[in-house]
Amino acid sequence: MSERILHIDGIALMPDHRIGGRWVDGPGQFDAVSPIDGRYLGGITLGTPEDAVDALQAAAMAFPAWARAGAAGRATALHWLADEIDARSAALTMLECLDTGQCLDDLRGPQGLAAGTALLRQAADAAVALEARPLVLEPEGCTVHHRPAGVCVVLLPAMMPLRTALWRLAGALAAGNTVVLKPSELAPLSLAGLADVVCAAEVAGLPAGVINIVHGPGYTVGAQMLADPRVARVAFTGSAATARWVAQVAGSARVPVSLEAGGRGACVVLPGADLAAVADVAVRLLRAGTHDCATVTRLVLPAELAEPLADRLAARLPALVVGDPRQPGTDIGPLPNDIVRARVMSVIDKAVLDGAQLRSGGQRHDAGELYLQPTLLWGVKTGSLAAQYPLEGPVLCLQVVADEDEAVAVANGVEGVVSAVCLGPADAARRVAARLRGGQVWVNGWGPRAGRAPWGGVGAAGVGRTGGAWGFDFQAD
Repeated sequence: MSERILHIDGIALMPDHRIGGRWVDGPGQFDAVSPIDGRYLGGITLGTPEDAVDALQAAAMAFPAWARAGAAGRATALHWLADEIDARSAALTMLECLDTGQCLDDLRGPQGLAAGTALLRQAADAAVALEARPLVLEPEGCTVHHRPAGVCVVLLPAMMPLRTALWRLAGALAAGNTVVLKPSELAPLSLAGLADVVCAAEVAGLPAGVINIVHGPGYTVGAQMLADPRVARVAFTGSAATARWVAQVAGSARVPVSLEAGGRGACVVLPGADLAAVADVAVRLLRAGTHDCATVTRLVLPAELAEPLADRLAARLPALVVGDPRQPGTDIGPLPNDIVRARVMSVIDKAVLDGAQLRSGGQRHDAGELYLQPTLLWGVKTGSLAAQYPLEGPVLCLQVVADEDEAVAVANGVEGVVSAVCLGPADAARRVAARLRGGQVWVNGWGPRAGRAPWGGVGAAGVGRTGGAWGFDFQAD
């Protein structure tokens, strides 16, 4: 354990790994810098392959007792963990806001941290119910039992890292697995805060080694975790390119893997849709675009609706509040870093060169270097980067189509889709929604994820599902 304690805006934070009930430091550090104002927030202990090995060993040693605890015993611990996270939500959400630039209002809203703790409780209770009433298949007389699998490695993204961690922990812990979490080195602070919660949980009775947290790069720490023969499950959330690498490494070891890799979903707008309601949904989708890889930021619609909707959006987008995400009422905070800013600006510029029209925004905002004006691109081509590439910024792309069949073809014409939306008259919207690719499709709305429903992408956007019985099935044998 190091003697360093970070003090960030009045929040005390241990910057070390949490392994087997101990704080573990090391000689190296990496910097946490806030995208809000470029402020240095502190040094986080830099993990090594040896730290990864130690964490996996701790998880393997803790597994037999945690598995024997039964669903009810584990449920008590998971409910305690959820309650403690909720009690510390003000500090945890502030850390994530400082680290990622996501708006504090959103982190404290229904799709933020509360969605993660709700899923912890749901998974715990579902496991208890399943253990009490196992599935019996008749007339064969077969009884289906769910057994803990072992050690689960969870590799986390820089987008919404804490909520993602809780979603991944829910099924794994409820199923009786032990876990090693590796936060993104681009967004470690809220997971360092979670390590403090784990420490408190261990004092309250959680066995040491059930949850371990090791900071560091994926190419060293993550690679060591994937190569270890003690690993029984791998769960990854991040880019499609890294997902392919994770799948290859885990597949070569015949370890089941769950992948969430974002996507480029579409919102199909049908003739007869209420354009005021469509504009409201579109603005919500745009606001989520910077910090949610599952959001939908392509609008696919017929020509007769495109111009009036573009006019509505061009009038509304400049009125959105871009600025400090800590302040109440801020709609859009900064992009997470310079790499993302350069990538998003490059895609916008390329779309314009390819013939798209910039109807609003497209430039740096006066709030700072990492702040982008809310942007509306008209006439984006299906094969362009703007249509295919998962943008991490407040950018909406309008794609104009001739009819319903073309709308479905354009919406589905990407490599991977996590979510899709269909807006229009109820019967038509349900009919078209049934033709859209997506792990989940919203009809005449867009909002919080249903925790008991399966969640995940199709195609290049992912493999497997979290949530409800589906996430539990992946984590169990």
